[in-house]
Amino acid sequence: MSPVSDSGRRLLAETVKAIKQHGYRRISLRDIASAAGLTTGALYRHFPAKEDLLIQAGYVVSADIAERILPDSPECENAFDELLHVGVGLLSLTQTEPNLVDFFFYGPLYAKAAKEDDGGKQPEFLSRIRAIIERASRQNENAADPDLLFIQVWSFIQGYSSLVSHGVVKYDERSLGITLHDFLGIKRY
Repeated sequence: MSPVSDSGRRLLAETVKAIKQHGYRRISLRDIASAAGLTTGALYRHFPAKEDLLIQAGYVVSADIAERILPDSPECENAFDELLHVGVGLLSLTQTEPNLVDFFFYGPLYAKAAKEDDGGKQPEFLSRIRAIIERASRQNENAADPDLLFIQVWSFIQGYSSLVSHGVVKYDERSLGITLHDFLGIKRY
């Protein structure tokens, strides 16, 4: 993300607030500009399209969620515990800030990041969770390769959080632990 002016930071902060309140699919650029004390034209000078604004807001949300959920230590001894901590954090956040988590998982940032083959800046959460998953793969000889393990962990947490946020199932931390054991090839006793 390139350096952002004070007006740009205000627009991003108001965008994140609007996402939390209304969901990213229902935000109004006019309302965001007004809340930031700017005109809609000024918003477009900072962010040429709504998707540009949402992508930059995605970087802000990714960094915020990484700071709130990911373990402080860059190298914990047990990657399973790290992954469990991350899953519990995301699933808890699903219950308290469902619109934010919906944006985090389904907003335009991760689709953009997935299309860029290391050419662009990876969102902070994504790069840090990949590092944890690589450690988990190395620590557990029965685990899948890191790319497959990433897909398994990410899609399980994403899908499970969707089920929880829509009231289809109740959150149960045991489900997360059992699934991570299975993904990592760890025997349960």
